[in-house]
Amino acid sequence: MGNFGGQLSDKNVGEGNQSTLFSQTADKLVTNTVVETTLIGAGEGTVTLPANDMVAGSSYNLSMFGILSTTANPTLQIKAKLGATTIGDSGAVSMGNVTDQFFRAVVHFTVRSVGVSGTIIDVGLFEYIDPPNSKSFSIVGSSTHTIDTTGAQAVDLTVEWGTASASNKITSQVAVLEKTF
Repeated sequence: MGNFGGQLSDKNVGEGNQSTLFSQTADKLVTNTVVETTLIGAGEGTVTLPANDMVAGSSYNLSMFGILSTTANPTLQIKAKLGATTIGDSGAVSMGNVTDQFFRAVVHFTVRSVGVSGTIIDVGLFEYIDPPNSKSFSIVGSSTHTIDTTGAQAVDLTVEWGTASASNKITSQVAVLEKTF
């Protein structure tokens, strides 16, 4: 039990409807290609939200961490997807030259309304180390999208290199999809 201002509560801070839906258990490498490719590797659970599972107020969080290397200043484009709908697109971003540096990607979305023409609002960010600084860019700028919540929807994060090179590589090592409310 948590103690909030002298009042006893049967809920701990952070407790609620949160549940982990998917946890990546194998690295996913994307290199030497200019084809849009998922960055989510094999894991436990599912990235597919079942039909009619989303209700107004449902919130989801996809967090991903891994390693990034680039050469010759390539571009990298990150997309967040819910089923066939692109809910976030960074556009082609010039990456500079980095070697085996840490990255983090996060995408949050909340269901606003349900049905065949349901809506979500989402935000997302991609951050990476470009020594001696960290850099970031938006995957999603707070925007609303129409989603059919009556059908199953797979959550995905994809990448696309602007130049195919074995030196341009991104590896997701950890990816977790959570329903936060």
